[in-house]
Amino acid sequence: MSDARIAAIARAAGRTGLTTASRAWEIATRPRARTADDIPVSAAAITEEWLTAVLCHDHPGVSVVRAAASDATSQTTSRVALRLTYSDGAPDDLPRDVFVKLTSSGRQRLFLGLIRIIDGEPEFYDRLRPLAEFECPVGYFGAHHPRSWASAVVIENIAVTRGATFCHADTPIDRAGIESLVATMASYHGQYWEHPAIVDSSLKRPADHVHNVGTFINMRRQARVGAERAGDRFPAELADRHDELWDGLRRSVDVLSHRVPPTLLHGDPHVGNVYRTADGRLALTDWQVVMRGGWAYDFADAIASALTVEDRRAWERDLLELYLERLERAGGHAPELDDAWRLYRQSLFYPLFCWATVLGAPGWMPDTQPVDVTKVIIERTATAIADLGALDVR
Repeated sequence: MSDARIAAIARAAGRTGLTTASRAWEIATRPRARTADDIPVSAAAITEEWLTAVLCHDHPGVSVVRAAASDATSQTTSRVALRLTYSDGAPDDLPRDVFVKLTSSGRQRLFLGLIRIIDGEPEFYDRLRPLAEFECPVGYFGAHHPRSWASAVVIENIAVTRGATFCHADTPIDRAGIESLVATMASYHGQYWEHPAIVDSSLKRPADHVHNVGTFINMRRQARVGAERAGDRFPAELADRHDELWDGLRRSVDVLSHRVPPTLLHGDPHVGNVYRTADGRLALTDWQVVMRGGWAYDFADAIASALTVEDRRAWERDLLELYLERLERAGGHAPELDDAWRLYRQSLFYPLFCWATVLGAPGWMPDTQPVDVTKVIIERTATAIADLGALDVR
């Protein structure tokens, strides 16, 4: 066993102890959040007093007097929608409908914390989202606790405010829809292109993310398990090339992390993290894997995972041209088409390994996607690698 693996196991054991002890204390004492320095440890811990502290700090004398909860769910995070009522005299710009995302369970905290995405959304909504305007929920609060790994974000409930509907990992995306998503992606990539808040930040890079996941979940091994479980969904021509695929992933994230201009990356832009506004625009939610790196990381993931094999083959070149045009318009520096096409091909490995790892996941990971849907996306991403000769890109 390598020294790095031993260190990772020791860190995981230590963090498991801290997180488990913190969660046990919370269950025993049932703390409630009341000040802006507090982080709710469950939906039941959210109080009107805390909401007043995090939402009304610029409006002395105004308070939240009622928070009606609905649509509570729990997966990789715990989520609840709140309809807020304020005291008399509250200005119109205070949010009336918000969505709160929490890490309530020890399992959630360990999963997000050990692969180092526990602080992603809190940092995005608290520090980065206010710097640019693009189609995305507005964030009102974000924080995480470095010891307990409790975290919380308060964001706009776009289902109410923008009439948004949410896609699933197998939602069909037509040509107009994928063009809209590509345009949104180009918008935030262009606005944050080599931005000081990105360049000088501590945001992880794609190579860091793959290292973190690879260390604590053993991505290489679990993805191989996932590929085997995918059965005939996995292209036969790649079945015996797992080591080459892993090398392709490592080359890919090295380029995306160190050899191309950095911008803001969503980090997990598959169709299950997409919403459609009332006027038909597609954009991204769930910014917990946010990072900095090369634009093609997001672009390749979205195209290869969202589209059927047939649609991807028919549209991908046109979509790349559209993306580059919109990127330039939004303030980025678009590469030449041939260079962009090469980087797109080289960037297809992460979505494959991500979804294959989900299918081959160890038992302690939270359930994230249905098995049948996961197999479909493995087939799409692996077929894109085979179609485009991505293993031959150096």
